[in-house]
Amino acid sequence: MSDIQPRPVRRRWLVAGLGLAVAVVLPGCGSRRSEAEVSTAMARALGGAAPAPTAAGSTEPLAGNAGIGGPAPEAGPAAPAGTGGTTAGATPTAGGTASAAGPAAASAPAPASATPARSGKPASTTGGGNARGTNVAPALPAPAPGGSATPPPSSGATIKVGNVGVASGVLGAPFEPIREAVRVWVKWVNAHGGIKGHPVSVVFADDGGDPARHRAAVQKMVEQDKVVAFVGDAETLTGRASIAYHEQVKVPVIGSDTGSPHYYDSTMHFPEVPTGNAKWVADVVAAGQTGKLQSKTKLATLTCVEAQSCGDADSIFAQQAPGVGLKVVYRARSSITQPDYTTECLQARNAGAELFYVVLDVPSIARLSQSCARQGYKPTFVLGSIASVEQPKDPNLDGATFGSGAFPWFLTNTPARTEFNEAFKTYDPNFKIESLAATGWTAAKMFETAIAAFVGAEPKPADALQGLYALGGNDLGGLTYPLHFTAGQKPPATSCFHLITIRNGAWTSDDGGKLQCK
Repeated sequence: MSDIQPRPVRRRWLVAGLGLAVAVVLPGCGSRRSEAEVSTAMARALGGAAPAPTAAGSTEPLAGNAGIGGPAPEAGPAAPAGTGGTTAGATPTAGGTASAAGPAAASAPAPASATPARSGKPASTTGGGNARGTNVAPALPAPAPGGSATPPPSSGATIKVGNVGVASGVLGAPFEPIREAVRVWVKWVNAHGGIKGHPVSVVFADDGGDPARHRAAVQKMVEQDKVVAFVGDAETLTGRASIAYHEQVKVPVIGSDTGSPHYYDSTMHFPEVPTGNAKWVADVVAAGQTGKLQSKTKLATLTCVEAQSCGDADSIFAQQAPGVGLKVVYRARSSITQPDYTTECLQARNAGAELFYVVLDVPSIARLSQSCARQGYKPTFVLGSIASVEQPKDPNLDGATFGSGAFPWFLTNTPARTEFNEAFKTYDPNFKIESLAATGWTAAKMFETAIAAFVGAEPKPADALQGLYALGGNDLGGLTYPLHFTAGQKPPATSCFHLITIRNGAWTSDDGGKLQCK
């Protein structure tokens, strides 16, 4: 069975704020939209109330390959029309529904309109470098004498996980690094013997930004595919619609896209990094740290008008900046559709702002930095929403900082970070690793750590839940902050970050990726 999936080839942006990708396609500048309004507008932008999936029936055409790198899954029932999902062991059709198929479907060619599959590489012989301290994830098998890895075969029942979120078009592109991290993790863990001898498979579904479609896909995966958890969902716009169902069936959602405040309103959602307003609070502290390091106290803030989350960031900074030694001397809201930001730059400069906190999308940040540079104004930019691989190439952003909720993806100074980079080097060496890839990987490792402690002969959602409640401060080998969850309680809103800086054309960390928390 092939372990390679077609994947859309798109320019990847890292969206660490709440749904800035959504603002790219929303009309009506200046509005403050609710989650439902944003979802409706987004669906229309994609071509209708229920956005159509790709020709393969999903942006993730698995063609019977829901278990990446594992054994061929059994044939499953067809997905309900409109969910955009891909059923394990079923071949998607152009009509968007799945027809039952046997293991032979795994080697079937992708539809003609699908992106060609990339080539894979053999499993790494390093064993993943999982030697860790007190707070450890399950150790992967060490290399056998002579340097070749000889993990035990995966012979137990398959552990099935789901992933539901916006995955198509301009709205799905920013979250592709999360999905790719989940794919790479599945291949990596299966190549190292699975989880306690259980192979892992993943089923993806594109909800198209439609809450009803999200809810249908979640129910289908729970009741038909029998997933034990959802890992790395990009459900910023749609996840709230499924909270009641998750709490009813007790199937957890593990890991967020960093922009989903509803995680703190659910007892079945488990964030691996700050998300929603907890992220903005972390940004305040990161801005204060930047000011302290550079002896700067006067701050300008510029946030988008297209999304409610941008307004949340604006309010939180106005309220909390003084507490970290900063004075907001200029505060504005602008549209990401503006071709130029000269007015904002001049007003910030005239107000004496030395630091410029920005919550805009990648192209708008570039236009802002260029507009300011043309006026001879070069503040230190503090990026609140985006950390992309393109930004270090912009000389006007040299010195910019970002409070990354995910571990610094470019560092290999701990065994856990080394394992992450080795996994991508093995299974997708050409992928431009970015912050959201680190976010997705952390979600997967949190699931792996949790279920490994309690999984039995037949994996169940309760195994994952029991493991989550038992984490007791586990930081996954330094991938995230100490994790604490309590049965029957909503997760704590934790605001932590790693301060990273653009310097000499690259993202860098002056403190080795040290975690800082409010």
